[in-house]
Parts: sequence; C-alpha cells; structure tokens
Amino acid sequence: MVFIRYSLAFLVLFLIQTLLPGFYLGNYSYKPDLFLVFLTYIAIRHDRLTGTVVGFIIGLIMDIATQAALLGIYAFVKSISGYTLGTFHQYRTIWTRPIKLAFLFFCYLLHFSIFYYVTLNGTNASLALGAQLVFFHSLITLILVLVSDRFFFDFYLGRN
Repeated sequence: MVFIRYSLAFLVLFLIQTLLPGFYLGNYSYKPDLFLVFLTYIAIRHDRLTGTVVGFIIGLIMDIATQAALLGIYAFVKSISGYTLGTFHQYRTIWTRPIKLAFLFFCYLLHFSIFYYVTLNGTNASLALGAQLVFFHSLITLILVLVSDRFFFDFYLGRN
C-alpha cells in the first residue's frame, strides 16, 4: 500500500516537474527540484538504506528522462542525498529545529554542489555563477520543504 502511494505521488510530481517553468539566472535555467523534496520526505520517514535506494531509482529515472550526455549524474547525486538525508531519521527526535534546518540546508548544498561541479565542469561558467546556482537551488529546495512540511507532509521539523 505504501509503495502504491509513493508511486502515485512520484507520478504526480513527475507531471508537475515537467510542466513547471524554469527560472533563469544568467544563461542557466533551473527548476525547483520537487524530486529532492520527495526524497527528503522518504528518507526522513524511513532510513538511510531506503533513502539511498529510492534516491538511486529517482535519479536513474531522471537520467533517462532528461540527461543523455551525463547519464548517471542524477542517480549518483540522489543516492548520496538519500543517504545523507536518511541520517536525519536517526536524530529527528533529539535535534532542535535550527539544527534540523541547518542539516537539511547542508544536505542540499552538498547535492547541488556535486551536481553543478559535474555539469559546469569544462564550460566557461565562473565559480561565482556556480556558487550562486548552488546556493539559490538549495535555498529554494529548503523553502519548498518548509512549505510542504506546513501543508502536505510531516517532516518532523517542528518537533523536538
């Protein structure tokens, strides 16, 4: 039953993610990563192993659907993110809210740092642009998690 619910949620997110317009920063377009928000929910609800496996599956689907030149980058990054976000599951009852938010922001910084390091490597993009992309993407993802926590899911962010 849980698998069916998660699969339906993934399909809805896939539809929303493909129809969502991108934002431009310089010459680069980026979209909020709804799959990372979904992975955050799964990893916090379950554990590291589940987060890693689901992250790999989500990343592989994203690779096949969007990336032909860098096949495997999403699977790699989402697997690492699923593992690090799964750590939250172990400490969610003892961490305070500011520590939880800082940890989530660090996980998102790690995720987008690895992704943009690989995708911008070999281009003439500056380090400042890469840092901007990483920071804004991480901040937008954290805001989406906070909004989702408030209205849709329970990420355990308000509990101590």
